[in-house]
Amino acid sequence: MADEDDISLDEGGSDAAVSSDKGGSKGGLIPMLLKWVAIGLVGAILIFVIVWFTGSFIFDWGGGSIAAPVQEADEYAATQEDLDWYTSLETLKVRTVGENSIQVVVNIRLGYKKDDKTASAEISSKLVLIEDYMRRYFRGRTASELLPEKEDAIRIEIRNAINDNILVRSKIKDVRFKQFDTIQ
Repeated sequence: MADEDDISLDEGGSDAAVSSDKGGSKGGLIPMLLKWVAIGLVGAILIFVIVWFTGSFIFDWGGGSIAAPVQEADEYAATQEDLDWYTSLETLKVRTVGENSIQVVVNIRLGYKKDDKTASAEISSKLVLIEDYMRRYFRGRTASELLPEKEDAIRIEIRNAINDNILVRSKIKDVRFKQFDTIQ
């Protein structure tokens, strides 16, 4: 009987050991799964941080060097209305006023609304007045008023003066320079 007790104890003992191992592995499965999920999340966050900082140094993400051309492009995109251009103005050569007088050579284009026959006809009929205004405008300026960085302000000033003082039935939308040279 002692042999049977040993056998039954071994079988019972091994069943108890197996059942305690299974119970332990079921209890350990969830923490082990959570551990691997946490390792995966930490790894993904670490990869994201490395890529972000590497990209910000290499490609200057969020820096100012890429933003400037975009602003210039936005400026041109905002003013890129589809226009017709009056191109028959004479090239103007005048000297500026002041002690440091310079010669200015200018060829101007006037932009008006697309297919606006009234604007084209009115600009043609007042061509002499527009050219005279342009001559007086540049002759009355000093060299420091005609610096390249002031070109946008000059274009706007010319556009507004032509619209307010010369044209009656139509308006020009833009003024561009085909040539704008200053010679000492």
